[in-house]
Amino acid sequence: VELMVRELDIKKDESVADCCTGTGSFLIEASKYTDKLIGCEDKEDLYTIAKSNFILHDLNTDKLYYNNCFNQKFEMYDHIILNPPFSLNCGDNEEIKDIYGWRNFKEERKFIIYQLQHLKNGGTGCFIIPRKNFNNSPCYSLKFKKTLLKYCDILKIYNCNNKVFKPIASTKCIICVFRKSKTKKFKTEIIDYSNDGHIIKNNKRIKKR
Repeated sequence: VELMVRELDIKKDESVADCCTGTGSFLIEASKYTDKLIGCEDKEDLYTIAKSNFILHDLNTDKLYYNNCFNQKFEMYDHIILNPPFSLNCGDNEEIKDIYGWRNFKEERKFIIYQLQHLKNGGTGCFIIPRKNFNNSPCYSLKFKKTLLKYCDILKIYNCNNKVFKPIASTKCIICVFRKSKTKKFKTEIIDYSNDGHIIKNNKRIKKR
């Protein structure tokens, strides 16, 4: 969480959005840099925890929405951060105009392309998703990568180990840091983050001493 939020390079008074808020950890970390926080969560238990966490951290909950993000109208914002649900198909009410073609995607890819639509030009984003989205399988990842590169400069790729979500899951993931830009003049830094400072003990991640 700290790494991903730090990569956004948030300035004071810039807005940060997380349309898959969960318990609110990304936005709470982002509150160290700005108070313009936008969140959306459609699971009642997670939303309740997120709102409680906001209150405990003395944060404004006016833009913490209890809704499916694909049915929520957002303003444009400066930064986006995402840990979208993996392998989850979400419907929408078709009231929101699809400018970037996010309705052509499913699962975690749909969330990412949808959020690009609400990111300001020059804004930065960071997401963590299964590594299979960046592999060489044309039928699975090529269309997603082409769409992402059409609108974004890919600044960094972190290769995580397959224990990053232990004990919940053993999914191999990457963290992608990007800037919404049409210049296409960029270099992508590839970072091996497999040794992330944690060990697995009793099926739980424990920070190395």
